[in-house]
Amino acid sequence: MKVPKNLGMRQTTVIVSLFLLAFAFVISNCDTGVQTVASGEELFLSYCAICHGTDGTGGGPMTEHLKLPPADLTKIAARRAGNFNADQVYQIIDGRVPVAGHGTGDMPIWGNTLKESEKLKNEKQVRQSIDNLVEYLRSIQQ
Repeated sequence: MKVPKNLGMRQTTVIVSLFLLAFAFVISNCDTGVQTVASGEELFLSYCAICHGTDGTGGGPMTEHLKLPPADLTKIAARRAGNFNADQVYQIIDGRVPVAGHGTGDMPIWGNTLKESEKLKNEKQVRQSIDNLVEYLRSIQQ
């Protein structure tokens, strides 16, 4: 930025300060494309706890309105001989590809739901959100 030579020091300081302030405002309001994806626990409490309960055992407030009781998500590995298959859990949560034996389809298709409700911009962010949920579920296994 070139400042005219006939300005005094104080005027120059004011002009430079205003320029820097305007620049900072523009930069702070730019969409950099970087969006933080919520943690698995945050997503679980926001979307899953209503059916599966805040502790994941299946006792959420919607339970009485469901045809089948929601699964106890703290026992995923126990129901599979101690194996927590992250890929299978991912597919069940995502829901866009039907998983044989998953049940009645009462659970929402979270891949689409997360993209819209979390305002995710691309498939990579959807994947990260579901991965975060999967890792949270892995952490609550008993």
